[in-house]
Amino acid sequence: MLYKLGFEPKMYIGPAGSAPATEAKNVKDVTVNLESAEVDASSRQSGIFKFYLPGQIDPSIEFTMNADADDTVQTTLRTQWLARGAVAVKVELGDGYFFMSDCIVTNFSNDQALEDVVAYSVTLRPTITSEAFLPTITNA
Repeated sequence: MLYKLGFEPKMYIGPAGSAPATEAKNVKDVTVNLESAEVDASSRQSGIFKFYLPGQIDPSIEFTMNADADDTVQTTLRTQWLARGAVAVKVELGDGYFFMSDCIVTNFSNDQALEDVVAYSVTLRPTITSEAFLPTITNA
């Protein structure tokens, strides 16, 4: 069994609409949230028990990056956040699978802890800019 450490999976950013190729090396503490809605399908047939069907997947990507004026990925994310635009994102999940989608930047917060590096907390949420590039979870 091969385990990966948290710094081994890669994350890529690029122009919306196609697979990204620029590695985001200045990111840390990446979390890929893959939550599924639960749709209540209860009826009289289910008696005293509720039952559910899986709803749509509601993904998000959260990470921190050190503030660095020379980081082109950071500049791209800030530019798209301000412009209300999208970027393509690919995040390896560490087990041969990856999540890839066009995303909007929904959070670009600046963190200035007294005894820490100035950083940005970033949240990305999927969007669709092209019918040919839809959100996906698949293996390499």
